[in-house]
Amino acid sequence: MRKYVSEDIHTQYVVRAEEELMKMGYKIYSCDDLPREVKDRLSGHPDVCAEKSGKWVFMEVSITRPPRAETYLKAGKVILILPIETSEVVEVWGTRNY
Repeated sequence: MRKYVSEDIHTQYVVRAEEELMKMGYKIYSCDDLPREVKDRLSGHPDVCAEKSGKWVFMEVSITRPPRAETYLKAGKVILILPIETSEVVEVWGTRNY
């Protein structure tokens, strides 16, 4: 986990996400220090890398809100569509989650 405090909102969200994952029993890793077999499967550098019982979690923290999302949230459910193959292993956390 990061050991510094920043006024940068992205860093604040990353630190809060790490804290929440630790409460859930995950161990936080520096993404530079991942085991080779995990690092070899990644492309890019996630904001957060965590592991629990052999299961890995990689987080990307976005501080930009999809256009009109607040309006949609007031009216009903919002579904985010991402350019990935499956959503079976994807979770979306809002800032109120933690």
